[in-house]
Amino acid sequence: MNDAAIKELLDKYLTETLTAEEMSQFRQLLEDEEQMQVLDSRLRELFDFQLQQEYSLPEIDQRLEQHVMSVIHNELPKPLYRRMPVRRWMAASAVVLLLILAGGGYYLSRRPVQTQHVKVLADIQPGRSGAMLTLADGTVIQLDSLRNGTVALQGGQGVQVQNGELVYNGEGNEVVYNTVSTPNGRQYRLVLPDGTKVWLNAGSSIHYPLLFRGKTRSVEMTGEAYFEVATDAAMPFVVTVNKKELIEVLGTSFNIKAYNEEKSIAATLLEGRIRVAKKTVLQPGQQALLRDGMMVMNHPELEKVIAWKNNLFDFDDSDLDEVMHQIARWYDIEVVYAGHQPNIQFTGKISRNMTLKNLLNTLAVSGVKCQLEDGKLIVFP
Repeated sequence: MNDAAIKELLDKYLTETLTAEEMSQFRQLLEDEEQMQVLDSRLRELFDFQLQQEYSLPEIDQRLEQHVMSVIHNELPKPLYRRMPVRRWMAASAVVLLLILAGGGYYLSRRPVQTQHVKVLADIQPGRSGAMLTLADGTVIQLDSLRNGTVALQGGQGVQVQNGELVYNGEGNEVVYNTVSTPNGRQYRLVLPDGTKVWLNAGSSIHYPLLFRGKTRSVEMTGEAYFEVATDAAMPFVVTVNKKELIEVLGTSFNIKAYNEEKSIAATLLEGRIRVAKKTVLQPGQQALLRDGMMVMNHPELEKVIAWKNNLFDFDDSDLDEVMHQIARWYDIEVVYAGHQPNIQFTGKISRNMTLKNLLNTLAVSGVKCQLEDGKLIVFP
């Protein structure tokens, strides 16, 4: 088949005008390594692919995802991280189509594709920006849909929402505490009174004073948060988790993951220095894992650690249980296993903007069998 014919088939596929015979020809393209080079080239041309070590793509209509799911079969694609030899174009064939999904994310697994088993009675929208602010007097303010402006006045400061972010203005004159919490299905950004920026993942909270006094700037958190700490050498920033001082900060950017339902606490340093559990000083690019004791990893996957902050799921080297924990928090659902937990290892990235149904259709490529019913996701062996 010549290049023009291949491009014509792709264009018809994307516009849903393929005949039954042409659909059969299109499927055969996915099994021809050389012809896939032409298909990939056309896709990049159509969607302006920026193919470096990661993909940066525009949002594409999610309806294409359902068509992709019917095309990919029998042969497992691998991530297209960089230019690859001809022998791997079979893998790329599915990848370039999957890249259409979810506004630039991609999802791939390391397990041969099985028959897809997804049953969804009612779809669930993805999580979004939103949180609850609890003031010093116990007043609770829902931040989800507030427009720019002053939310409250307390402790000599104005509490404001600016472009979807909570900020404090003015000089504090009273030590009163606020709490920002994100339920499952929400995430939020705020700037603390000292200028420290905080991103809260779903199912998280941070408790902090409006005026820092004493020798340290101490906050308490649960769940997962990313910090960009304002520098103040005279007053270190301290993060408390589970009633224990976990992190002492010396001006830095770091991520803490400390969900109660998970087996360990992970503190990952991106810039600067932090002291973990009052004894171990991390350097940039290190991660401390605390369970019964402490283990320091020298080269964690930093992009994976903060993928949630960049509105992505990163499933590299993740098992099914870890993947389902993320899905449960972001879509605010309960996950249960009907029998033993399938042994599936995943890799790849995918946008968190997908509806749950579309995400589950994508997961089905790996052989995950599940059913969504009444807010409960049932996973089958």
